[in-house]
Amino acid sequence: MLGIVEQPTSQNVLLIGATGQVGKSLLPFLQTKYQVAVLMRPKTFQENPDKVKALEDAKVVVRQGDLTDEESLVAALKGITVVVSCAPIPGISLQFTLIKAMKRVGHIKRFVPSDFGSDVRIEPDFVPSFREKLELHQALFESGIPYTIIDNGPWMVFGAGKFGNPLNPDFSLSPQEIRFMGSGDSPIITQTLEDNSRLTAEIVADDRTINKRVMVDVNVTSQKQLVESWVRVGGPRPTIGEPITEEEVMKLIEQATDPRVNFGLRIMRNVHFHDGLKRTDDYLSTTELYPEVTKQCLTVEQYYAKILSDLRKQSA
Repeated sequence: MLGIVEQPTSQNVLLIGATGQVGKSLLPFLQTKYQVAVLMRPKTFQENPDKVKALEDAKVVVRQGDLTDEESLVAALKGITVVVSCAPIPGISLQFTLIKAMKRVGHIKRFVPSDFGSDVRIEPDFVPSFREKLELHQALFESGIPYTIIDNGPWMVFGAGKFGNPLNPDFSLSPQEIRFMGSGDSPIITQTLEDNSRLTAEIVADDRTINKRVMVDVNVTSQKQLVESWVRVGGPRPTIGEPITEEEVMKLIEQATDPRVNFGLRIMRNVHFHDGLKRTDDYLSTTELYPEVTKQCLTVEQYYAKILSDLRKQSA
């Protein structure tokens, strides 16, 4: 039984996962455009009065609810028009309950599921969480709830760090040998967490992005282009060794017992051998949608210049 649900008269956002890395960064940017409420589990609410007060002092409404409890979500959605989920990977499947609750209330004008990665349609059965996200997308499409799927690639520290390959050594003032994963030409899309949040807030407030996929693409580069960016800001040109083959990466994945390392290697294989970050035609581009905002964002060369400056200070 659906019952009668009060229809909101203004745009209010419910942010899920507001205390995680992505959600915490996104919150202040959403506040520049919306009245924002955050979802907090009842137990967390009761045990963390200081956290609740800090949010309320920042003019954030705290609503109690749990992604495992549909009734609590229906109550938390009262007066909400936009839902943005930054749920962590273990919470991806819990968003199915959220979709049911949003369908019941009937007044959600946009749902942004927790993606913020790469195109999960590429190798969905090889990278953990990709299949779950793909199935969640299908449930969302079938629900009829307006949506926006946002992807962004890795943060700058990973996307541009070590020339885009985590197996390379750290940056140095001395020339060193590095290796490319594969050809070195596969696209890498990267930006800082802060810039991703800045642009995500723009996406959420833009009617052009309803029922669309959007790629946050501040920096579109490659392993080879990263080397040239490093050299342009004054870094020593590295020696390029033999490329790392896909077979080598597969062996490393088989040997990696740490789940985080294993996941990272799977992502790297997806990106560098299967064009996992290549923006397909059905993605809108934030660089094209918001050129003026993009100009405020950190470029790879600015990032590298800061690293080089810090290395010189350390060696002085």
